[in-house]
Amino acid sequence: MSSYVTSGPSSIRCDNGQWKDPPKCLQPCTVTMEEMEQRGIQNKYGPLKKFYAKHEDRIQFICRYGKSPAGETFIEYCNDGTMSIPSCS
Repeated sequence: MSSYVTSGPSSIRCDNGQWKDPPKCLQPCTVTMEEMEQRGIQNKYGPLKKFYAKHEDRIQFICRYGKSPAGETFIEYCNDGTMSIPSCS
């Protein structure tokens, strides 16, 4: 199962030697246990060594026990391989 998703038309055509509007592969976001430990957070739904989120997937984080939020947003969205990761201290 691929963590990539496609964006654009499901078929393409060649027009004067050039592909017309080819689809784009959108990358998944990855977050490792090390990244979460450094930021004092964890995935709300349990500890994972590493997880993948498809483009436009929503991920919810929580502070690890004894930590306090450093910001307000703990629900993040994957956007073509990029996602903000919150922090707790």
